[in-house]
Amino acid sequence: MNKFGILLGFLVLVVALLAAPIPLIVALQNPPRSVVIYPNLLFAVPLILLGALLLLYGATAGEN
Repeated sequence: MNKFGILLGFLVLVVALLAAPIPLIVALQNPPRSVVIYPNLLFAVPLILLGALLLLYGATAGEN
């Protein structure tokens, strides 16, 4: 086990999951309605994948 890889993967996952659910409300004109989009998902999804890969690396890498 590589403790640095696990710690770094965990930190990246925490940052990605905290940044993901920030909504942006957009008001459309015709017909009038409000739409909620999550633009931070474009940033958070690659970070979630990176964090998962770092966790897997930390769990499978051997100490040399």
